[in-house]
Amino acid sequence: MTGREGRHYDFGTPRLISEDELRGFLLDCFDISEHECFVGHVDRAYEALKDVPDVAVFEAYCKYSEVSGHFAMYVELGVSMRLAARVGRMEFARKFAAHYDVYVLCSDDGEPLELWTIVLADGTRLLASLEEWDDPILIYSATVPIPGLPEIRVNPNLEKPWG
Repeated sequence: MTGREGRHYDFGTPRLISEDELRGFLLDCFDISEHECFVGHVDRAYEALKDVPDVAVFEAYCKYSEVSGHFAMYVELGVSMRLAARVGRMEFARKFAAHYDVYVLCSDDGEPLELWTIVLADGTRLLASLEEWDDPILIYSATVPIPGLPEIRVNPNLEKPWG
């Protein structure tokens, strides 16, 4: 996405999602057409865009990569202000988590430093601390248990700025 102000909806997911599946979800979620959306692997995005004019602007610009740890995929998603007004960051995370029946690691503007928001498939929001923000991405503790991750330490005393 170039030449336009927007928002970043970067997130991690424990499931690898195909490029076509991810594109389809973005088109449906934001109610946009194919030409308004770019999806590509971070290592192949430049090649995929080589024939696209430099002045092209995508309403949703998405690059993804494989990671390890408690997440299999990290997605860098930039959306135009028009799309951000249509679907906010937390609404997007809830829709994604519910659609794929996964937990989603994302950031929320109101969370304390060094804590991350995790949205569960049922829409529950919790806070988590990470051991590393690198590969592997590992969750150290969370305010409530995370389905499928019984080894994660539960610490209900992590600060919850949104109640």
